[in-house]
Amino acid sequence: MNAVPRIFIESVCLCLDHASLWRSGRIPSLWGEVTRSTRAKIHTLCVSVNEPAGRLFAAARPTNYFYSLKYVPLDRVDLKFINNFRIASDWVRSSDPSSSWKEISLENLQRLVRFIRPTTEGRPPLLSGDEPVFSLKLRRSSNIIIRNIFSLRLPVVFIHLWFASDMNAELEKFLENTGPLYQVACNVRPLKPSTVNALIRRFVPVDGGIFKLYHYLTREQLERLVLKCEISGKKVTLKVWLQGYYSSWDTTDFFGLEMYYPKRRIEGGPYGEICTTRKGARLQLRVRAEGASLRWKWSEKQ
Repeated sequence: MNAVPRIFIESVCLCLDHASLWRSGRIPSLWGEVTRSTRAKIHTLCVSVNEPAGRLFAAARPTNYFYSLKYVPLDRVDLKFINNFRIASDWVRSSDPSSSWKEISLENLQRLVRFIRPTTEGRPPLLSGDEPVFSLKLRRSSNIIIRNIFSLRLPVVFIHLWFASDMNAELEKFLENTGPLYQVACNVRPLKPSTVNALIRRFVPVDGGIFKLYHYLTREQLERLVLKCEISGKKVTLKVWLQGYYSSWDTTDFFGLEMYYPKRRIEGGPYGEICTTRKGARLQLRVRAEGASLRWKWSEKQ
């Protein structure tokens, strides 16, 4: 282990999630020593969107203090050790009013993200707990700033969009130019069927993946989404609304489960949770109503 070049260990560290970095640092060899020193250099690029003014502010968050609200100015960070980015509405900066945050332009944001891109190519990121990776979270932002950010073609894998504005054309263009999405939460009103189809097409199931769409799906769209998750064999969660479904209905009526899941049981009565496993599948599917929405969750068999 001590013969491994330091530069190789550093490159591996840049690909690890927070928990894996800490475990790697405990290895009693040169590997652990280099991991600990590299971990102190690794940062997440945090970008705060000031909604009323349409301005962007950036700071860096140390990996060593991931679960704190500690931020440092970008000019104190070696950009080659930025391995993640998080772009969110202004609540991020409001939690840390220090002078670490500096205004940046859209061009600067695009340049900074280019330093990170090699760590996202060719592999899905590790999704662990509350650690969003390569994320874009916009809530109640102005049309101008949304259009500008969408136009950058950022390599996001996690999107959380929550605003009432007819941005279907911009969102569809954004989805055309982005790569796979592993976590999706979308509450954009109105939302065209073609935009919904684009979201389903871009979503790629991985362990820990989530797809939440606060918009009514057709049965065909739901079936396409469910089959994509079922065939993947990954531990995924869906939360969607279905046209024509009401929470007072028998849960087994809303989807042709018998075609894919001939054997199933219902826990909690006719309006309870469906538990089923497709023949030959490794994971168990549990479906339940949550108000007017339906939650689909694939997990280990119990």
